[in-house]
Amino acid sequence: MLTVVLCVLQEEMAAEMPNIKFAKLNCTTDAAAKKIAMAQGIKALPTFHLFRNNEKVGTFVGGKPTALRKFLAEQVN
Repeated sequence: MLTVVLCVLQEEMAAEMPNIKFAKLNCTTDAAAKKIAMAQGIKALPTFHLFRNNEKVGTFVGGKPTALRKFLAEQVN
């Protein structure tokens, strides 16, 4: 159920924040995605990384929509 909620949340946030590009990796079933997640140091799901100019500038772990929106607003502004 969490995956469905996060997909909807991702779609909502993408519409609300058009200046941010959202991408999703399915680390649980895709071996290539799992390697990327390991290389990025992802140890818990969901984990959100924010990149600016190809540099990681922030990380958020958890699926609370209000906290994620606050994190993104603080990082983008």
